[in-house]
Amino acid sequence: SEGVSDGAGGGGEREEEAVTMTASMAVCFLGFSCVILIGLYVLLQAGYHVILLVLVLVFVLAGANSLTLLLHAPLRALVQSRFGAHAAHATLSLGFCGSVDLPFMIAVVPALALASVWFAFRRATWAWLLQDLFGLCVCLVFLRTLRLSSLRVASILLSLMFFYDIFMVFLSPFLFHRSVMMSVATAGDATATDAGAGVCLRFKGERMPMLFVIPRFSFSASSTSEGRVHDYGPGAVEDETQEFAMLGLGDVVVPGLLLTLAARADIVRRVARASRFRAKPQSHADADSCVSRALLFARENSYWSLAVFGYLLGLLMALLANMFHLTVNGVEGQPALLYLVPCTIAAVAARAYALGELRAIWSGASLELRTVDEVCASAGSDADGQQRLCAADYNPML
Repeated sequence: SEGVSDGAGGGGEREEEAVTMTASMAVCFLGFSCVILIGLYVLLQAGYHVILLVLVLVFVLAGANSLTLLLHAPLRALVQSRFGAHAAHATLSLGFCGSVDLPFMIAVVPALALASVWFAFRRATWAWLLQDLFGLCVCLVFLRTLRLSSLRVASILLSLMFFYDIFMVFLSPFLFHRSVMMSVATAGDATATDAGAGVCLRFKGERMPMLFVIPRFSFSASSTSEGRVHDYGPGAVEDETQEFAMLGLGDVVVPGLLLTLAARADIVRRVARASRFRAKPQSHADADSCVSRALLFARENSYWSLAVFGYLLGLLMALLANMFHLTVNGVEGQPALLYLVPCTIAAVAARAYALGELRAIWSGASLELRTVDEVCASAGSDADGQQRLCAADYNPML
């Protein structure tokens, strides 16, 4: 792993670790994912639904911590600009827990407040907004902490997760009689019982929180021929049921690792090109229209732009497959990585081949990021303007 100091933690100039994944780590990642998912499935099938409450509590803590880490850096810059460096780096000792600085203490307040609100009203019809916010924060911190060393490692990881997703969604019913992935993802769905006198009592259980959810906005009628339907539970809304489209956090972070690799490739090419020509590339502000700025951005970030396009294309394909009920074993749902993995890897590999960089990016030789001082020193004697370019383009956390 590679240490970088960006102050995203709680204790002053704390050094964060950007862990570089190897091929063996990719295999371990697959094994860990299988153990966790099958373990959850077995526990839920055995009736231990309390595990869902444990996952909810873990999600609350992880979401609050991730939001705090993401707010910390901009808050430190704000405090430093308003009150000086001394205030930004002032620390408070927490005994054996270490120490935290003022920006961290400020950031943790809204993070804990929002996490508490989501926990208290997690069954409300609007709670999906906060759930998606915390899910996004967890994904961003994960992608900031872990990175891929080469396209070879990326291909190994994404290929393993490609087959993992297909098996857990479509093929697992051959062994477990139910889709393992869908059973875990939809665990805690509401159940209904007949209370007599034409009244149906509907009880909501805990639901899997490690998902991005978007409501379909298709509500059932509040009354039926059998009588009224009531929802019971914290934050439940009476006479209203709601269906959600779901996307697992893994369907974001696994292709997201490839997207960050693509961004690193763009940064290295941009800095190398600037060093070679001793001139700053055209800035987005120099473009005379929004279209020109967009085209300039896409050209300067061609790997990342094509990877994002591949991700969106794969996501669209998954949605269409679900819409037209293209399924195996009657499973209601799609393994998103079945579509996301080929589209994203193909986009990055095709761009690398077109630029004549496929061998270098496959081995990772073209992705080696050095410190800012080393990169700028290699730019030559064109010191002032060139160093400003390097500092702006170089991000060691990618």
